[in-house]
Amino acid sequence: MKKVFQTMLAYHREHYESSLYLKVGVLVAALLAFNYSLDFEDEYIDAFRGSWLRVLWYFLYLGIPFLATAWLLHIHGKAERWFSEPSFWILFGLGFFVLAMDRSFFLGDVFYQEMPKATRGFWYRVINWSSSLLTQALPLILIYEWVDKQKSHKWYGLIPSKFNPKPYLYLLLIAGVFIGLGSFFGDIQSYYPRYKLSYGQQFTSHHDLPSWISLVLFESSYATNFITVELFFRGFLIYAFTRYFGTYAILPMVVTYCVLHFGKPLTESLSSIVGGYALGILALHNRNIWGGVIIHVGVAWLMELFGYLQKVVQ
Repeated sequence: MKKVFQTMLAYHREHYESSLYLKVGVLVAALLAFNYSLDFEDEYIDAFRGSWLRVLWYFLYLGIPFLATAWLLHIHGKAERWFSEPSFWILFGLGFFVLAMDRSFFLGDVFYQEMPKATRGFWYRVINWSSSLLTQALPLILIYEWVDKQKSHKWYGLIPSKFNPKPYLYLLLIAGVFIGLGSFFGDIQSYYPRYKLSYGQQFTSHHDLPSWISLVLFESSYATNFITVELFFRGFLIYAFTRYFGTYAILPMVVTYCVLHFGKPLTESLSSIVGGYALGILALHNRNIWGGVIIHVGVAWLMELFGYLQKVVQ
């Protein structure tokens, strides 16, 4: 536990530069203001659901903040020639196309009409949550194998050489205290638990099953989504781009990771900055993403738990 905090502090002390971090902070603030004042993702991008234009919008929406942060690194002398490297643009284009496709099209839409009407709502959500293993994780593994020649991290940290989960479980315990406090905010209460929108009770009633079965199915599929998030943000965006940004690759990842949360409550988007920064440092240091997976899945399930408890006590 102590070593984890020492690792994060050591990175921050070595990389912190007030002018650079201030500019990155201003960029993030501008992006937050832009989205939450216009509700841009929900009102504008989601209007193109089912259209290939939505892929283009998400590619730009998520890719531009990444490039803007990379440019800040360049003007501060932290990343010299990334923009003139063809390999950078190939990895950037492929990676963000995969992310945009995953955000734009849902596997549940393909099977929607084939699903039994009584349980359609439940299966639609379960399939969509877990489908990122196919639509995002698999393409990233193929990019690693076929395009990315610098293979210092097997499958972008998905396969670790060694891993000790204990420090991350302690961190999760600390995070649980803050999540419990955060659950009293109205925007969090209105968004969680996600299970409440899953039609789980309808599913179990139709099949005459115990209610815990739909809960386990939904929450398990919900968790797989966070594995793919860690693979992309703490894996691909760090390990594939350290050759261009060095250990500063964490900063473009953090800004993009914050943008990913813009469809969620503002409180969660703000906390993603700190969380993404910390998990990025640990992924860079430990050469795998599984610490982030433990934290991310644990936090998601705790949000579900506290969201449910808030509904019970009200």
